[in-house]
Amino acid sequence: MLHTGYVVDPAVPFILAEIGNYSSTIEETTTTEETWEEGGISYTATIVNDSTLSITATFGPGNAWNYEESLVSTYTVTTTGSDGSTAHESGTYNYTFSASGTTDASGAVETTSYTFTADGTSSASGSVTESYSSSGWSNTTTYQWTWSASFQDTVSNTTDLAVGTGSGSASGSGRPISRTQPAVPIPIRLTAARSAGR
Repeated sequence: MLHTGYVVDPAVPFILAEIGNYSSTIEETTTTEETWEEGGISYTATIVNDSTLSITATFGPGNAWNYEESLVSTYTVTTTGSDGSTAHESGTYNYTFSASGTTDASGAVETTSYTFTADGTSSASGSVTESYSSSGWSNTTTYQWTWSASFQDTVSNTTDLAVGTGSGSASGSGRPISRTQPAVPIPIRLTAARSAGR
């Protein structure tokens, strides 16, 4: 979903509600901590999200309007377990939404066209050490794991509201990356389903 509230869909035209000349930049950093228990092990995850949202709109001769919205964001997740296990995940999510069109004499949107591009990456690694001893025999083993994913999507739509015609398309790897819960060392709880901009 965009800052305007529009959910990107190739079958749905973008109707800009606030037509005019304006711009803004919103920077945000959040840090949260989550704790949970699994398999008798207590985990603590620190999640840091950084994002910059930029918006620019113009309106000019010929009743032509333009709207640009972009997001650049990163996140890191550092997880530790009471058994000494560790995990670190980091990723990016970026999109650019570029729309333009015209209005009629009353100021209502008459034609509208947009292109939305999004991309992201996510990678994680961690380790856990297991020790075993019996009858004077002992063994210690450290397991390490890695995980990575990426995506890139493009969505577009062109619609003439006055005539009642339009078309749209979508292409790419399909599922953006989602941070729904922190990565844990063992088992790996990573998801790949981000819905921002969708």
